[in-house]
Amino acid sequence: MNYYLPAESVRTVSKPQVSVPVQRTSQQAAGEEAEPDLPTMSAEEEKSMFNAPDAPQSVMEALSQRLDKYKLSESSAKSAGESGKARRMGRIVKQYEDAIKMYRAGKPVDFEELPTPPGFGPIPVGSKSSPAPTPTPKPAPSPSAGAPAPKPTAEPRAEAPAPVARGASASGHSHSVPSAVSGAGSAASARPQPVQRQNTGRKSMHSRQEQQLAFLKERMGEFKQAAMQAKKNHDIEMAKQYVRMMKGMEPMIEACEAGLPVDLSQVPPSPIGGDDAEDKFVVVSAEDCQPTGDREEVFKNLQADLVRQIRLCVSNAQHYQKLGDVPAASKFQKLEQNCRRDLESLKSAYRHADPAPRFHYETRSFSMVQSNTELGDADLEMTVVRGIQYNLPSGYSEKDMDTCVKYELGFPTDEPQTGTTGTVKDTINPEYNETFRLQINRKSKGFFRYVERKGIKLEIFMKRGFFKGDKLLGTVNVKLQPLENKCTVHDSYDLMDGRKTVGGKLEVKLRIRDPLKSKQVEEVKEKWLVIDQFIRTVGSKVLINVSLLTSLYGLLALSEGTMCMEVLRLEKQMLDKQISQLKDSLSVTQTQALRRKSALIEEKLELQQKKLREGGVEAWKAYVAVVKKEAVAFEQEARQFAKLGEVQKAELMMTKKKYAEKEIAAIAAKIPNM
Repeated sequence: MNYYLPAESVRTVSKPQVSVPVQRTSQQAAGEEAEPDLPTMSAEEEKSMFNAPDAPQSVMEALSQRLDKYKLSESSAKSAGESGKARRMGRIVKQYEDAIKMYRAGKPVDFEELPTPPGFGPIPVGSKSSPAPTPTPKPAPSPSAGAPAPKPTAEPRAEAPAPVARGASASGHSHSVPSAVSGAGSAASARPQPVQRQNTGRKSMHSRQEQQLAFLKERMGEFKQAAMQAKKNHDIEMAKQYVRMMKGMEPMIEACEAGLPVDLSQVPPSPIGGDDAEDKFVVVSAEDCQPTGDREEVFKNLQADLVRQIRLCVSNAQHYQKLGDVPAASKFQKLEQNCRRDLESLKSAYRHADPAPRFHYETRSFSMVQSNTELGDADLEMTVVRGIQYNLPSGYSEKDMDTCVKYELGFPTDEPQTGTTGTVKDTINPEYNETFRLQINRKSKGFFRYVERKGIKLEIFMKRGFFKGDKLLGTVNVKLQPLENKCTVHDSYDLMDGRKTVGGKLEVKLRIRDPLKSKQVEEVKEKWLVIDQFIRTVGSKVLINVSLLTSLYGLLALSEGTMCMEVLRLEKQMLDKQISQLKDSLSVTQTQALRRKSALIEEKLELQQKKLREGGVEAWKAYVAVVKKEAVAFEQEARQFAKLGEVQKAELMMTKKKYAEKEIAAIAAKIPNM
């Protein structure tokens, strides 16, 4: 569409008027249809026509205003069924949302690339855009000169100029420009010049390098802060490790400052990141969040999962402690403590007849460093596992197959390491299962050259008796190069005669402490139980009927915890002692909760004594049967705690067992017919 100058302000026009592409793009982005031959209107009239807001006072306000405008245009296009326009508006909305995120993060934003709705004021970017110098008006050349006037500079899209300025800038190649137009051009030239298209890519690349440099410097500062904190905590080894990582980032920063590309995937993770940032997890399907089966089965499954998680955390913590990775070991120790607390609460809920807790399962990913910590740095463990389907030589049967394996490691070159396995008789599938400890030197360059080019030579021989030599069945060459990135290599290899396979395989396993060049890190996924909430109940109704005492005691033994009065007195005594010792450090709510628990134990004791007085001998018999079962359960729990390394809890369970046995003996002495 074309814009024309007023007739009274044009003297001579040699070519038809040409529209400015920048202005067309702005109008298309705003989703408004422009009319040709627009009348002259002021900025206020244009603002009221397009329902534009007031001029923004900040960059954030300007971005928010434009984002709201384009969102409104998108929704109106969708309601009108204009899918093409809705998609265009959606792309612009996404562009503004990204710009707002980058601006909030303190990253550079190219405001010239953002389309401007009609009637909106410019973005107050301050010093971001430099204004163009105001040219001095020059007299227009005469028509006889024949030289065309220079093209006026197109206005930037971010300005949203008035229609008068559009008309002035739209004049194509004119021989003469009137004074009115010159005045408009002077006013327009005082505005910022548009960004050249050919420089956009270079500017984006420059901003990307600045972002990378800022990221590297920030990460380096985090390592410096972590090193200082570790030094304050007297953890000198950890401080040295952080300093080494910090020094390793200096070449990357220098390369980034020089304009060279940097691989950000090689940047070490932040030392001050939270544990939740390291563990990625997703919630499993809803079926795993709903309890299935009866109450006892649900509690049993939850307890088994928590015990499995505790054992996993203990083994991983010990593994990282042997590696010297203190942060990873601490992370698994925290997970272990959380699981133990959940296990204790679960057992308490089971004993007090509480319903099953609310829970869900997550699939957590742990970054595990694989290492054979039982080996030394100079150890190479080779295990000759078995032979698989050896080929029978002509004239021999399977009963004649008495085989052994000889090995040779040609390092060091002046003293190769050799050995042989025992002889396995009468089979073509021998099980050797012999392990040999070989010596390597990680500091020797010659050893690394040997690893890249050669390996361990294994020869399979068949014994043919005292007066005949051993017959070579085949040769296996186990390459050592996989040990550069792996600490364990386990595979089966074909038996060879030169370059020809002779049939059969040999299974061999190689192990070293750590890979020769880089650490072996693997993502291990575990189905993880998370207890959301334990539901507590005040108590349950008690049946006094003597005929139901036996079944009731059996049910309560599984659901409400201990019924032994001596054990209850012990628990109350320990609880009262705990309240008195911690009364200064506990809050009012915690103190009230502990006292309420002590009162519940006292109430349970009185209720138990009342049942036994009213129930007679049958009630005492049922009570003794329940206490005997509890004594066995106490012993089992003590063994379980001992396996987990919790000595104090194991001793407490054994103490409860002794109290239960003591009460059984006292009842048997008073009532002979028990």
